[in-house]
Amino acid sequence: MTEETIINKLYDEAFELVFAWHDMPSKQAKYQINQFKSLSTVHQAAIEKAEEEWLLLGQIEPKALSLTEKAHLFVDLKTASLIDQPQQALPVMMVLLLVLFLPEIGLLNLYSEHDSSIEMANSSSTIYRTHYGEQAEYTLDDGTVLSLNWDSEVAVSYTEKLRHISLIKGEAIFTVAKNPDRPFIVDVDNIHAKAVGTEFSVHNKGHYADIAVTEGIVEVSVDSLAKNDSVLLKKNQRVIAHSYQLGRVQASSINEIKAWQSGMLVFNNHPLSEVLAEFNRYTAYNIVMNNFPNTAQDVVTGTFFIDDIDDALLSVIQMFGLQSTRFNKKGIETVSVGPQV
Repeated sequence: MTEETIINKLYDEAFELVFAWHDMPSKQAKYQINQFKSLSTVHQAAIEKAEEEWLLLGQIEPKALSLTEKAHLFVDLKTASLIDQPQQALPVMMVLLLVLFLPEIGLLNLYSEHDSSIEMANSSSTIYRTHYGEQAEYTLDDGTVLSLNWDSEVAVSYTEKLRHISLIKGEAIFTVAKNPDRPFIVDVDNIHAKAVGTEFSVHNKGHYADIAVTEGIVEVSVDSLAKNDSVLLKKNQRVIAHSYQLGRVQASSINEIKAWQSGMLVFNNHPLSEVLAEFNRYTAYNIVMNNFPNTAQDVVTGTFFIDDIDDALLSVIQMFGLQSTRFNKKGIETVSVGPQV
């Protein structure tokens, strides 16, 4: 195998990794790219070249190309480099045949299902979602604006008398179109946030929900509690709601609530464990907390940039005198953070 053949083979592998990352972003896909790049400078150059060609795919038209169009262009790009390398033509011709003859029978539709950010869950509900590394904004039928953070999913169900949203996972900001005769309710399991015309965020953190208001008033209630046990949140207020209790109302700020829309994370006296959990949403690896201290003084105040999340994690580790250990767990890079031993 010649050196040129090896380099071309590396590039093919790199393009497949980059294609997989853009088609379905995930921590595992990002980890595989990072692992590939770390093998040598040649591997790193192959990824960079693949990324350049992927960017070219997106710059051909102002609108995003469909998967079929990208596959066509990929074949064109690869074919141009095969004139003097006929031994490499067969795999590319196989791709070309798939692109030309199989989309109608559903092969390429397997990808479009995953690539879609909107789908009909049933006759009365629509799913909106983002993947790892994505943010999205949608205008709903009533004029309400839905903003989704990374790796988030909601189910929207509207009737004549009620606008109902189920936050399945992640975080969303709702700029609600005013309609006093048609309440707007966001659910996280048995936790409910009810508004008429306002702007607020809801963050599903798994075992609890964080609800914050930037404009107007939102009523927060929990099914398992007494019917009159609810709280009214006003502008710049938030509450932590568990399935069994409501927390106390706390002061917040628009900058903190909406920071992620500008690529930032803003914390004001947040527990260190919560800050690390939030960092974990944006890293290409998993952060686990090992023998973690949970005392009142372990709080964080500061602004961090999502694009520099690795530096943010490092600064917090240094700030609190923690130590970190990296290891591989089930194909995903993991960082264990805990006190100095």
